[in-house]
Amino acid sequence: MEPITLDEELGWRATEHYQETLVLKTKAGTPYSVRRSQTQYGFRQFGDPSSSRLRMLVIGDSFTRATQVSDDRAYHALLSKLLDAEVFASGAGGYGTLQEFLILDRYIDSI
Repeated sequence: MEPITLDEELGWRATEHYQETLVLKTKAGTPYSVRRSQTQYGFRQFGDPSSSRLRMLVIGDSFTRATQVSDDRAYHALLSKLLDAEVFASGAGGYGTLQEFLILDRYIDSI
């Protein structure tokens, strides 16, 4: 399974239910472990839509996909804890505003 899947409308998107654990290195060469996953719809984080907590949808590019950090270290995961919010985060490297709008249009009713 690959982390990116072709999509007829978007061009490409993050693969649904993908996960991996790997060791990356800092600029100084120090190794660190990264566990990253993509959940429902390929979102990096998909909160509980039925929750009464604040819901926040984050749509973006490679910064939101955050492949260099573990699930709990991505900026949207930190926002979820800081704001006590259900976060729904979707991103893919190279996405522009049209693809981000299409993600919004495709999933807003589910969230």
